[in-house]
Amino acid sequence: MADYQVLGNYVVSEKIKETPLASVYRGIVAPDGKFEKFVVINRLKPELNGFHDFFKALGGQFKNASKLSGSSVATPLDIQELEEDYVTVYQFDDGRFLDDVIRRSTDEGFPFSMDHVLLIASKTTAALAYSYSKGITNGFLVPSSVHISFEGDVKLYDSLSAPHTAGLVKANPELISHYADYVHPDIFNGVKGGEIYDVFSIGAIIFKLLTGKSFMEGGEVPDVAQKLEHAVLGSSSFGDEPIPEDIREILQKALDINGGYKTVGEFNEVLENLIFSGDYSPTTFNLAFFMHSLYREESEQSAKHLDLEKTANYAGYFVQMGEGVEIKKMPKGLIFGLIAAVIVVASIGGYFFVQKQKADRAAELARQEQMQQLQKQKELEQQKQQEIEDMKKQMQDQMAQMMAEVEKEADKRTKEELMRRAKAEQERQMEEIRKAEEQRQKIETERKKQEELLAAQKAEEEKKQREAEEQKKKDEEEKQRLADLEQQKKLEEEKQKEQEKKSMRGQLVGLSEVDVEPKLIYQEKPKINSAWRAKGTFTLTALIDENGNTTDVKVIKGLQSVTRGSKLAERAVVESVRKWKYTPALKEGVAVKVWVTVRISI
Repeated sequence: MADYQVLGNYVVSEKIKETPLASVYRGIVAPDGKFEKFVVINRLKPELNGFHDFFKALGGQFKNASKLSGSSVATPLDIQELEEDYVTVYQFDDGRFLDDVIRRSTDEGFPFSMDHVLLIASKTTAALAYSYSKGITNGFLVPSSVHISFEGDVKLYDSLSAPHTAGLVKANPELISHYADYVHPDIFNGVKGGEIYDVFSIGAIIFKLLTGKSFMEGGEVPDVAQKLEHAVLGSSSFGDEPIPEDIREILQKALDINGGYKTVGEFNEVLENLIFSGDYSPTTFNLAFFMHSLYREESEQSAKHLDLEKTANYAGYFVQMGEGVEIKKMPKGLIFGLIAAVIVVASIGGYFFVQKQKADRAAELARQEQMQQLQKQKELEQQKQQEIEDMKKQMQDQMAQMMAEVEKEADKRTKEELMRRAKAEQERQMEEIRKAEEQRQKIETERKKQEELLAAQKAEEEKKQREAEEQKKKDEEEKQRLADLEQQKKLEEEKQKEQEKKSMRGQLVGLSEVDVEPKLIYQEKPKINSAWRAKGTFTLTALIDENGNTTDVKVIKGLQSVTRGSKLAERAVVESVRKWKYTPALKEGVAVKVWVTVRISI
């Protein structure tokens, strides 16, 4: 569970990851203490050499980058300098950044399939092409720039920092090793990054996802053709399956900055054409299944955690301290309460999720077993067909040999006997061929039945998927409708409160009912003549209006001796109090009238 803090206008929740340049957190926007949305907060590291110039460059980039709204680009929302903290803020999706997914895939021995790699690459190139079309360059693409949600959505982050990262890294050479596997060495030698270098980085990322190996060798670019020729797929069952020819040709051009693709748009078009060729079938659903399989219970627990944070109240975290904001930790009692709630929800939801995952995995294993069985049947069918062809050839060779022997014989009876034997042998072999053909046809019939069954199962699954997506869309629309109604209700309530506040101004209320009591800001002492021989204390009540003026004064208790002098003193006291000025009393932020008690000794 996160140890909540406040940073500027954001509640800082769970740390997502640590990079050489920043600590990345999930943040919460909660105006008036009510949850509005999640965000990604990059808390940049000011101790790096040249960091202030780097952050200043980000500020110049923000004006243009914040206009990005493509479906595959994470929109920058804010950039702030808060004392020692430099912060950039992006939109949030629940998932993982690609560098973390690569590590998890390697640790779990659960490699990316060809379809997953093509979908990630095509979405990333589409996002880059969109950014370039809006005048936003990149030039420093690494896996930590790419995010994959648990729903299979792929988004490009770092549209603010990427164009300026190379300069910061060059100023801090110890950082180069963190990026050398994906960034062309020209970038570290002063070359300004551009589209050909982004295409190179995507090629290096594709190579890593396909093989599980780094394309670069000691920070240098190897011989591309040789490297691709000896590369094998990480998902290969036998460990020696090469990269398919069509993919290899694409990578050959992507990794060649001199003779390859000139723009990310050109590269994206090639990837899209390959995807729609029919040889591959990447889908968001399959990538989502991959993410849920890779992270198992974590994705479900994360969703439960986010649901809890959406319903929490954050009003107590913001404490005004002059012009700044105090960082205030969540009370321990509330932390422990949320932890307990998460554990209970995660235990219940986790059980059902695990059972669902087991069922899904069992179904997937069954489907794979069916495909393997079909492949075996096809191989057996081909083997039988080859046996039939061999038998036919053998029969023809034997008949030719026997007929040659018949021709050599001069005796008619001997020829007839040889012909009879040849005919009998031919009939025997034809019978064997017929039986072999029956076996082949039987295998073929069984294979077609299984293929039809598998096709029907696939169609049913696709139908369920469509229905689930349609239901999800309906649920989201209903959720949005209810949210809109709630927002409208909130606006109407706020409007009504404003009207009530306006009508409250100048109303007379009791002093105990106000939120802020009036404060004396100007007073005039009463002019008392010593000849009056008046001495003692006056108790008065003064009416303070909404502007802080004293509009009425009444004497509650005068002097004990009632003389002409005491009457004159009382009149002087009343006249002086009428000239006093106050700050107006406030109730719910609205100025009101109140009676206050005043005591004056003479």
